[in-house]
Amino acid sequence: MILSMKIGIAAMLALSSSMVTSIQALYTADHGEDSRLIAYVGNWQACPTDAQVDAYSHLVIAFSVSYTWGASANQCNTQCSIGTLVPICNNANNQALVDKRRGMGKKVIFSFGGAGMGGSWSGDKNNCWDYCFGKEEQLSTSLVIIVKNQNFDGVDIDYEYCYDVNGVQSGSCKQRTSLYSDAKAQTFLDTLTSKLRVKLDALQLSNDYNCGHNELTHAPMDTDISIPNSKYYQILTNCSNDLDFIMPQF
Repeated sequence: MILSMKIGIAAMLALSSSMVTSIQALYTADHGEDSRLIAYVGNWQACPTDAQVDAYSHLVIAFSVSYTWGASANQCNTQCSIGTLVPICNNANNQALVDKRRGMGKKVIFSFGGAGMGGSWSGDKNNCWDYCFGKEEQLSTSLVIIVKNQNFDGVDIDYEYCYDVNGVQSGSCKQRTSLYSDAKAQTFLDTLTSKLRVKLDALQLSNDYNCGHNELTHAPMDTDISIPNSKYYQILTNCSNDLDFIMPQF
């Protein structure tokens, strides 16, 4: 498992085309597994230009979710069902753009989760992760179908919710429902990761490796892997053989 930095789309868009070119033109994912420059691309934002992505080896399309947006709180799908397609940018699918980026040598993966699914910080009202606990089989299958249908290079899990309210996260996630428990959250993170690895590898085999290696990543918040005795850190360590790298959020 290799640590990589998570770089926000705002930072990426702040680079002028001349600055990007001076860093390295047409940077690809084929330069070695120990070197990555990764951009999270908010799929509600405008599509980045070729010049804006030249410097990056990986593009992470964010997000696939199991809710519809709400002004006060997001409306969770109680079955943890997700859309069959992930918007790429401008809140719309753009398969031609995904294929183009991959043709430029970029790895294009998509992220499931994000802050709108629920966060561990004070005042957050969203709890959609609660409805996904125990549905790892269904969810992992749905995520891999998206990889197949949209020619993605893998899946990122962006989990910013609670997993240890009886321990280091005491007092957090007051918005959680009766469906939540630390055991369920920890089992979810562990089981979803392992099931995704198995199913992504099976997809890769069925494609005769023609689409390359399917990557699996997590994007934990830095506090969730730096605090002593973090259960999330322990889960990631135990699942390290299933992961390609992680992208801590700072």
